[in-house]
Amino acid sequence: MKLILATVMLMLCLTSCNDDLSREVAQKQISDCFKSDCSNQKSKCTFNLRKHWISDYESSGNFCSVIMTTTPYGEEAELINLFIQNNLIELEREIIYKDCAQWTVNRVKISAENKIYVADETDDYFTLISTEYDVDKVTGIIREKDASQALVEYKIKNLNVSPFGKFLERDCLNIEQDYHANFMKYDDGWRLKN
Repeated sequence: MKLILATVMLMLCLTSCNDDLSREVAQKQISDCFKSDCSNQKSKCTFNLRKHWISDYESSGNFCSVIMTTTPYGEEAELINLFIQNNLIELEREIIYKDCAQWTVNRVKISAENKIYVADETDDYFTLISTEYDVDKVTGIIREKDASQALVEYKIKNLNVSPFGKFLERDCLNIEQDYHANFMKYDDGWRLKN
């Protein structure tokens, strides 16, 4: 009888132990969600880089009506110059004649080996990745009284700083901050709530 009772107790303990949300399971689910952008936290820090602009306008007539684009200045100009000096981008200049004026059209090209850091592209801008993040560690789990929900606290880390990100003095996520994720217990285990 004692053997049967001990076996039943062991089975109950193993079953209830499997019901616990472990830090490893929580970290894996948060990390997977983080990488696929399924949460409101983004795993990548990005910035926009202008693809083209017009400079060095010269009019050949007194009544020439043209539309100017703004030439990069300040931080944007500094970044473009740093990116060119470090072979991250190429700047092509083309002189064209249009609307009774001479224009210099500047076009930015991303070098072949750095195209992997282009997150998106429109007609006017490249969206470039500066930093990628991942979950560093789970720092705590608080289970609700009914044991069907849990709040998980975690920290993030810089996973990869792109060659572009090395020239930026900002991060879009704070690696010192505590982040939180909600989990719900289902019949097949714990799942991260989006």
